[in-house]
Amino acid sequence: MRGLSLLELTVVVAILAIVAAVALPQLSASDPARVDLATERVVAALRFARAEAMRTGKFHGVVVDRDNSDATGKDLVVYQLNRDGSPFGIDHIVLHPLSRQPYDLTLLDVNISPNFAITNTAPVFSFDGVGSSQHVHFSPAGTPVYVSNGTTYRLFSGYIYLGTGERQKMISLDPVTGRVSVQ
Repeated sequence: MRGLSLLELTVVVAILAIVAAVALPQLSASDPARVDLATERVVAALRFARAEAMRTGKFHGVVVDRDNSDATGKDLVVYQLNRDGSPFGIDHIVLHPLSRQPYDLTLLDVNISPNFAITNTAPVFSFDGVGSSQHVHFSPAGTPVYVSNGTTYRLFSGYIYLGTGERQKMISLDPVTGRVSVQ
């Protein structure tokens, strides 16, 4: 008789299951469309904060929490700045224009991309005269700044590195115009 025994079929199925378990998570984490989607969500949040500052005439900010040190528990939060706080205060988290839910983002959300993270090794924004911060504020003119104790500091550089290991994206914030671009 020709054919395979039950033991041979079981071994083949077990080997295929092991190969699939190893290969599939790597494929989904490096899916370029998912990485691009996550990057565009971060870019949209920065652009929205700038647009809201210009529209309302009030300072708005974005915190990019690369190391989970912020109390919000999110990777990115858009908020309206309370300039009376020290060094600043989050007046309230801004609502997303479409969902009307708080504008915050967790990059490890399975709907975005598993294993996707902010890969900066230091705070993402640097300011003249004050150093680095996880926060950037946008003035009513749309200029990226940092406000501390009533003093406004200019943005020197702002880069957010995102990725999964195999695929990396860099988001830059122009210090003069506030323009957000992706490389």
